[in-house]
Parts: sequence; C-alpha cells; structure tokens
Amino acid sequence: EYKTERLNKPVYKIQVGAFGVKENASDLAGYLREKKLTVSVVNREVDGNNLYCVWIEGKSNLEDTEKIAREIKEKYRLSYRIIKP
Repeated sequence: EYKTERLNKPVYKIQVGAFGVKENASDLAGYLREKKLTVSVVNREVDGNNLYCVWIEGKSNLEDTEKIAREIKEKYRLSYRIIKP
C-alpha cells in the first residue's frame, strides 16, 4: 500500500490579506501564527502588481474550508477569499 503526502495536504487556502509591502504581510502572518494558525506569505503578481498574500491553510474540500474561514472572520475580524492554488 502506497501513500503520498500530497493526498493529505490541504488543497484550499484562505486569503486574509494582500499587501504591496512585504512587512505588512509579515506582520499579519506573525500575528496569526501567534494564534496557532498555519500561515504562509505568498508573492504573487496580480494585474502587473507585486502582492504579498497572506494565506491560512484550509482543508481539502470547500465546505470545511468555508467553515474555518467564517470562524476566522468572526474571531479576528478579517475578510477573506478562498483560493485554490
């Protein structure tokens, strides 16, 4: 029987910020890490602009990811969008 890590990894991400300044993204990511969330800062080009996006790990299905995102919005007052990289 073979198992791969990829099957267990979350597919969806919860984007809670997109910043033109890397330090702003790092500050938010640091705050969320203190709250024990799994966070990454991803550099993306959007419409010719360089953005530092703050992503929280979601789940492998949209419904569970939405549930987590709503809890984060309520608890930390952050707007979000669901990303499927």
